[in-house]
Amino acid sequence: MAAVCGRFNSLWESGAEGSVSGFEYLERVLVYTTVHVLNAYLPILVVSHDEEDGMWQFHWGGPIVLNEVRKVPFSKILEMDRTITRLADLPLGWWARRNSPTEQWERSPSLQKLVAVSRNSA
Repeated sequence: MAAVCGRFNSLWESGAEGSVSGFEYLERVLVYTTVHVLNAYLPILVVSHDEEDGMWQFHWGGPIVLNEVRKVPFSKILEMDRTITRLADLPLGWWARRNSPTEQWERSPSLQKLVAVSRNSA
């Protein structure tokens, strides 16, 4: 899995925002999201790059119920939100969060710190 994640990261870093150049093989790479993002087309507001297995998760920011989680091709996430490419260098174990699709991503090794910062800036 580590080799796949390393290749995934190097290809991701080589692509320009809004471009899928270099991402051809990513159609086979699966990432996690929820039905809220897929079916309700809610914006992606929380992203994690899991330390345990290198998996990426793309969520809407609300509660996550296990039976609502889906594995989808990374290309589907890019189709929905190309600003995700700004997170290509998100380290393993880190999170990124924003309050709306028009805001900049805030990054942290802890989701709790991101939530606290967002509450304090609101």
